Amino acid sequence: MISSSSTRVLRAVAVLGLLCGAISCKKSGTHRLLLPKPAAASVAMPAALAVQPMQPVPAALDVTSTTVTQDGMGLTVSLRSLSAGLRAYSRATAQVQLRDAAIESAPLTGRQPQLWLVKQEPGAADADREGCKRIVRDILGGATALRPAAHFNHFELLTLDDNASVSIIDPLLASSKTRMVGQITLAGPAADIVAVGRDAVVSLPDHGQVVQLLVEKRRSLPYDVGGHPYDLEVLPGGGVVVAGDVTGTTLAFVDLSRTPTQVGAVSHVEVGAGPHRLAVAPQGDTLATTTAGRRGVALVDLSSRTVVARAPLSSAAVAIAWSAAAQAGYALSENGIVTRVRKTDAAVQSAPRGRGVDLAVSDDGRWLAVLRDQPASLEILDTSKDSDAPGGLVVFATPVLPKPVRLVRSPSMVVVLHAGIAEAEALDVEKFDPKRPAGAARITVGDHGFPAAVLAPWLAPAPNDEGSFILNPADRNVYQWMEGMAAPSGSSALYPWTARGVLASDQSLREVAPGTYQTDGTLPAPGRYTAVLLARGTPQLLACTAVDIAPDLEQRDLQRVRATVTSPAGQVGVASELRVALTGLDGQPLADAPDVQMIVVQLPDFHDQPVLRKVGPSEYAATVTPEHTGPHEVMVQAVSLGLGAGKGLALRWEVHGAAAPAAPVAPVAAAAGGAGAAADDAGKGSLPDVTLIDQDGVKRRFLTDVARGKTVFFNSFFTTCGGTCPVQTSVFAALQKRLGSRVGKDIVLISVTVDPENDTPEVLKAYATKYGAGPGWYFLTGTEKDVQQVLEAMDLYAKRPDDHSPMAAVGHEPSMLWRKVLNLKAPAALEAELTALEQDVARRSPVKHKTTRP
Repeated sequence: MISSSSTRVLRAVAVLGLLCGAISCKKSGTHRLLLPKPAAASVAMPAALAVQPMQPVPAALDVTSTTVTQDGMGLTVSLRSLSAGLRAYSRATAQVQLRDAAIESAPLTGRQPQLWLVKQEPGAADADREGCKRIVRDILGGATALRPAAHFNHFELLTLDDNASVSIIDPLLASSKTRMVGQITLAGPAADIVAVGRDAVVSLPDHGQVVQLLVEKRRSLPYDVGGHPYDLEVLPGGGVVVAGDVTGTTLAFVDLSRTPTQVGAVSHVEVGAGPHRLAVAPQGDTLATTTAGRRGVALVDLSSRTVVARAPLSSAAVAIAWSAAAQAGYALSENGIVTRVRKTDAAVQSAPRGRGVDLAVSDDGRWLAVLRDQPASLEILDTSKDSDAPGGLVVFATPVLPKPVRLVRSPSMVVVLHAGIAEAEALDVEKFDPKRPAGAARITVGDHGFPAAVLAPWLAPAPNDEGSFILNPADRNVYQWMEGMAAPSGSSALYPWTARGVLASDQSLREVAPGTYQTDGTLPAPGRYTAVLLARGTPQLLACTAVDIAPDLEQRDLQRVRATVTSPAGQVGVASELRVALTGLDGQPLADAPDVQMIVVQLPDFHDQPVLRKVGPSEYAATVTPEHTGPHEVMVQAVSLGLGAGKGLALRWEVHGAAAPAAPVAPVAAAAGGAGAAADDAGKGSLPDVTLIDQDGVKRRFLTDVARGKTVFFNSFFTTCGGTCPVQTSVFAALQKRLGSRVGKDIVLISVTVDPENDTPEVLKAYATKYGAGPGWYFLTGTEKDVQQVLEAMDLYAKRPDDHSPMAAVGHEPSMLWRKVLNLKAPAALEAELTALEQDVARRSPVKHKTTRP
């Protein structure tokens, strides 16, 4: 019997597969996504469509720009074409300029602006300020049926899968289910994956290929390098990738600035028999590689592409690293000997001390971490004083758990992973002090240990210092971890395959000049979009402007079919009729299309492919019983109409509750008056003073006993959550330590459960104790009605626990100032929001007992 949770997982996988098809992902028979069977391509095209002449390609702007001033702060948002106008699927540069108009246009530096393109509904008016706030609330709240068509401020995770593919995962998608948003098919299993700018490169040993992955386009470019390439390194600058070989004698240099068929795209350097493990000097002048069946080391001068030094090893190397401080390569052999190799002097070896497992080096190259087994230990060597035998300069050694298999690097830590044991040890190598070594912290990663002999990376640092992601192949899960957490939290389950490696692809806006933030991206399908900008800070800035994307020059993306939902909104839990009309560009009905399919989606776990019936000229209907309220996405496909895989039309169908829908509440996503992510005029009123119960069983009125007169950090959660809740709670726990004695005095932390039926005070007490909650951190439950009232006041209400928001509200109750912040960032980000809020409070006169909803 399949459990209801398993059914939801299968539905989620099916939905994600459908969405992958909607963005032209390649499919393979080995992919077990639950895709609908496409209609036969031989279906005749209706005459009404076939005779319709192609329309001329509209002109496309090369640049569109909008400037807005809010509270003395100016912002300019622009999109500039990198080809022939702002056309569908072409590349464009997105630029955001932020300035303080009151101080001679001083640039606003250090911000992290976020920019999205959101498809407008046909005939809809351009978004006003309130509409703009609604859009941002839906995006930040994780309304996955309304995902932006393009976003210029995010990163995605790439997992190297055992089914000859790379999965693309959105780690911030607000769902506790799988977060896969696409796949790229490979010719065969991959051995290694490395980042190259925003894209990635993988090695395919069985096919003699090094493949560049174009992440945004969901495409791959294979370079034939011959042999069996497996270990990859990127040279400084990111334009060239070096591939080691399993058995061959040459290294392959792949110039990514050239297409695979161009002369000079691939070149080779003879170094000796592999397997080749690689390490590149940070300055980009030297590469170290293992040779002679891993029983030797060679140094390659990268300017001349020649071997300049060689050294034998006493046994096969298991790892190799480069130290910038010592200007040397270090090889760790199976027998535990560390060998240092330089261009200028003879190789030096240490004495053996336990079987060698892995190496890692600090960013400055001074500290070399050596992982050993039999006995299992972690050593730190000082390479800056390494004039004699490298093993004589061990400045720190600590025992670790049995069966260590891997040493992985986060931004500042080395993490030891073990076979058959889910526990790991983490040691800070960037702030390491040999006089006062802090020792290794113990963390738990999943429920199973790690496999051995895997080359690809298992840890991916998130951009902007927002933690790391640890892959556990045995658990089929990618875990989110912030340094200082006792355990990573479940982030993204991988069904039904196993991943071998993980990597982060950063697509975010970067500050290229003071106050100027820029990135490149691929424009979506033709149509009218709303460009949405949100710039956090003090004050918070929000802007929406219309953008028109023209069809591409070859006309292949001109849509000759229009679809419209002609039925009223559906009702949750009620069999509702969903009707869709198909017309040509002239509005006239089309001839019958026997292969029309309709798929109704609301992520994470509602998917229905209903049986269609014809109810009028080119109008089709189906009966759907939706499980959730809110917007649903309707995908319409018909190969005979040119709406095949990747060409389906996406429509929106609203579903209401059993009762008449309430009037929409103005959302809060930004504040014009410096109130962070709060709205300036929307939702004014008192916080509800309902009675809730804390983790100690004490009844407390929410406003009078908890929030009044305080600065508040507020989030929603539930104790059995396997998604973002452990991360959010860990962030609050770290924030509690950072704020110290202020918590409980002028600051309170409030965590309100979205599952009051199961989260009793006793359950909350155990959960609060687990995370070290002290005085001033309230875990609150109560009746469903009272809890809902509080969550709605904070704009964090969710109909179901799994749909709760990953946002936190930060506010000052006496001054009615509130901000919203993603509660998956490092604790320092929340503390920065507090500082900005306090600056706002100092500039304003307090208004007693009134708030804007966060």
